[in-house]
Amino acid sequence: MQLNKAPYFTKSLLRQLSYFFSPEFQTPKNTIKVISSAKAGVFSLGGDLSSLANVVSQRDEIWLKDYAFTYMTLLHRILSGAKYNMTSIALVQGRAYGIGMELALCTDCVVAEKESVFLYPPAVFNHGLEHFLVRKLQHKSSRCALMEVMYSNRRFSATELYDLGLVDVLVDAGEGEQAVRDLVSRAQACDLGHAELQKYRYQKSMHSLSQLNGVADTWVKRAIKGDANQQKYLRRLARMQY
Repeated sequence: MQLNKAPYFTKSLLRQLSYFFSPEFQTPKNTIKVISSAKAGVFSLGGDLSSLANVVSQRDEIWLKDYAFTYMTLLHRILSGAKYNMTSIALVQGRAYGIGMELALCTDCVVAEKESVFLYPPAVFNHGLEHFLVRKLQHKSSRCALMEVMYSNRRFSATELYDLGLVDVLVDAGEGEQAVRDLVSRAQACDLGHAELQKYRYQKSMHSLSQLNGVADTWVKRAIKGDANQQKYLRRLARMQY
């Protein structure tokens, strides 16, 4: 991800990522895709809050729907990767906030450097994806731990999430890329290695695209009703994204 100008998910970036994770129907063999950031110290600082505040004030429902449905399409493609023999890896080297943290946890394997920090702040317009993540991650950690991470509104270090089972590989600063290369090499060496890397398997009933789009539609309806105080809060959060 090229985040030099905007360390968050612009609509353009979401479209590029959605294309990157699109199913490769003509590729029968196992595929591994890695998402990381080109900006030092940041994986992603979340959604495009500045634009969100503007379109909410303008009641621009079309923009909101396009943004929400593009994001849900991206999540669905990552979550359903096993259906198309695709395994996803998130390499986190720095701050992963909001939907930046959400996207990382949706991948099959999270590799994080020790100085990385994760935060899932309470959304002004709660999109309702937390319960999808809790169900997706419950094979890694207890439900109580997951609820603490998703709803406590506090920062978690990579070490803390590793201890909870939500970070799969923890390495020292500067060693993340090599750790990913080693993982990919071992996975490509044998089918068993690939299966171990892809611990989360596709379950249509848990995250169908229609379910995710339903969440997006509800979020848009809620967001479009945002008042002046909520817009002001969004703009304050947006100033913290640089």
